[in-house]
Amino acid sequence: MKRRRGKPHDRLLRAVMRRPADARAVLGVLLPAEIRGLSQFESLRRVPGSFVDERLAARFSDVLFSVRARGEDLLVYVLVEHVRTAPRRLPLHVLCYVTRVLEQHDESHPLEDTLPRVVALVIHQGDAPYRGARRMADLFPSGEDSPYARFSPEVDFVFADLASIPDDVLLGLRLMGAAFSGAALLLMKYVGDEKLSRRMASWTEVLQAAVAGGPPRLALRRLLTYLNKAARDEAAAKALARSVPEGEEVYMTLEKRLLQEGRAEGRSEGRVEGRSEGRVEGRSEGRAEGRSEGRAEGRSEAMRVALIRLLESRFGPLDAAIRARLEAAELASLEAWFDRALKARSLEEVLATP
Repeated sequence: MKRRRGKPHDRLLRAVMRRPADARAVLGVLLPAEIRGLSQFESLRRVPGSFVDERLAARFSDVLFSVRARGEDLLVYVLVEHVRTAPRRLPLHVLCYVTRVLEQHDESHPLEDTLPRVVALVIHQGDAPYRGARRMADLFPSGEDSPYARFSPEVDFVFADLASIPDDVLLGLRLMGAAFSGAALLLMKYVGDEKLSRRMASWTEVLQAAVAGGPPRLALRRLLTYLNKAARDEAAAKALARSVPEGEEVYMTLEKRLLQEGRAEGRSEGRVEGRSEGRVEGRSEGRAEGRSEGRAEGRSEAMRVALIRLLESRFGPLDAAIRARLEAAELASLEAWFDRALKARSLEEVLATP
């Protein structure tokens, strides 16, 4: 298959966290026991929005939840750091994003006198165990011994290093009814391994269970698309296809679409891959389409494609009503919404009437 640019880690993370049962299972494995014991995970719900800077979107993915815990409402902020080498400023990034979470909550709950506590869960997805800073104090020259230490900001967060989590723990998610999440996290853990296809030979049960649940073939397409875009081992996607029922048929169909249409995911997933993330490239695609359907119509369609991709990458899947609104919109509205979507903190803010 031909490789295409995109945000494969972000999309797979959101697919993992989309179903409440899967989200509860993953958080139950990754969060420390004291938080699991206090939290009422049946109350877990997704909070829309993304807090990652656009310039860092290729390195970080995030998703936010709210959960009831011992009389308090907690916000659980899941941040996935998918880089090959440890960043120098991870605690600073976490501090910034937690602050943005609280700012959004404060703006949307102006009558509340208090703020919810934020439990930040950082999932590191690298080729080797994380060796970088874990506290703000590590970023200052004299650390906690400085007479000025009390003036330094601090943020506490839960750190989950995929490279250090035993495979058996992730495989065990299948027994908790979260086989797709277990398979996805295993692939994220080893996506940089040049021998990933060989490792997958021992994951047959969890891979088959992962693609058996949910809408037909949807989970399989998501995993194949992720491997096609992100895996260093060129044989990984084919190895997955061979290990599951109907896998090779789905693989060939996906390959044809990627090569002929330039789209990263099937239409039934509702995710259309544009040829670029920006307006300039989106217009270029519009010009290409316009040769057959007319230049103006092509520009509108290209902008619509780019806008849908941007909205879903920041705020998650779009419902039918939003999609219908985008389909009916003129080019001027699509361009205005695209400009808003680059900085807006919610989908409602993007589509609000001027």
